[in-house]
Amino acid sequence: ALNASVFAGKLSERVGREIIAARKHLADHIIRQYALIKAVGVAVNPIPAVDLLALAADASMVVHLSRTYGIDITRHQAGELVRTIAVQTGVLMGAVYGVQALSSLLKGLTAGFSTILTAGAQGAVAYYGSYVIGKAAEHYFAQGASWGEAGAKPVIEEILRDLDKDRLMQEAKQSIAQYLGKKTEED
Repeated sequence: ALNASVFAGKLSERVGREIIAARKHLADHIIRQYALIKAVGVAVNPIPAVDLLALAADASMVVHLSRTYGIDITRHQAGELVRTIAVQTGVLMGAVYGVQALSSLLKGLTAGFSTILTAGAQGAVAYYGSYVIGKAAEHYFAQGASWGEAGAKPVIEEILRDLDKDRLMQEAKQSIAQYLGKKTEED
């Protein structure tokens, strides 16, 4: 009986680790897919101010991530979580939203022609912002819909500190170019 109990305990731990690993893998895939979709939408959109509406994609990503971790939230709750993360990332998200607003203004002033000039940078910044929001939300859900005792700020600071910004921006640009290349080839 003791051996069976030890075996069951070890098996339970192993299954638990595999479930955690599978959730992390799926969450990473979800984050990258939503970030890419948002980035491409922002990059190729010639209509001013519509870029700012792309922020709704982050709320959809958060809802999808919550389900990955077995936590059901509403779109409104997802929007609140995105706002919490955005406030805690402060400067980063301010820069992301600033680039979005400036690009939208430029698109308006040039009747959409500036899209050609701003697409890569604007798309990469959108990808980066969504990626950070996704990683923060993933952590929140992995902890059972909790930031922990210290709150959101230290969690997000750690994500930003550990993130290789240059590598992620390069990955974003490559993913966008690859996605647009495939879409162009299909047309």
